Amino acid sequence: MIRTWFILTTLLLVTKSSEVQTGNTGLRNVLCTVCETILHLVKTDENAKKELTQWVENACNKFKIISLLCPSISRRFISEAMKMLQANEPKDICKSYELC
Repeated sequence: MIRTWFILTTLLLVTKSSEVQTGNTGLRNVLCTVCETILHLVKTDENAKKELTQWVENACNKFKIISLLCPSISRRFISEAMKMLQANEPKDICKSYELC
């Protein structure tokens, strides 16, 4: 489920592009709902936080080119994500990515 959150950020450009081309906001509404759901889960579920940490570590191990930065990426990324969730509601974070 956490992977979906990362996919959301990648899909942001596609969503914006499709809105410009088709005028359709349906995909944007779906992404907004998914974004809020996942962020709420990460904020309230300790297992989701652990899964996020594991996903980052796995990504670091998979891409050897960034392996030297992995400890820093893992610590900073996770701590920043958790700080963001403590200070903001999921809907506000999703709005900051212009998903809602």
